[in-house]
Amino acid sequence: MYAICVSMGVSPSYFLDEMEIFELEAIIKQYETQFKENWYHTRIIAHSIYNSQATKQIEYTDVLKFPWDNQQEDNNETVEINVDELRKYAVEMENRLNGK
Repeated sequence: MYAICVSMGVSPSYFLDEMEIFELEAIIKQYETQFKENWYHTRIIAHSIYNSQATKQIEYTDVLKFPWDNQQEDNNETVEINVDELRKYAVEMENRLNGK
């Protein structure tokens, strides 16, 4: 976990001394996103090289198939729900801190 966080740009002192558990989720999701993007770039390059030399054109997924290609993620709905929940939580915390 330490190596992933440091490779994502988190300073070692912050990771060891100040970081909270909930921050790890965002870092891990970003790490997974970058991992997938790097593989997408690799697939595009391989696809371009193959199609420039081949007589029969192929699709991107014919070059490399990823396990996450067939997964249907509906992240927009999840993000909207999380944003609304976070807003409610922020108002609650503001009221608590202001003594209301």
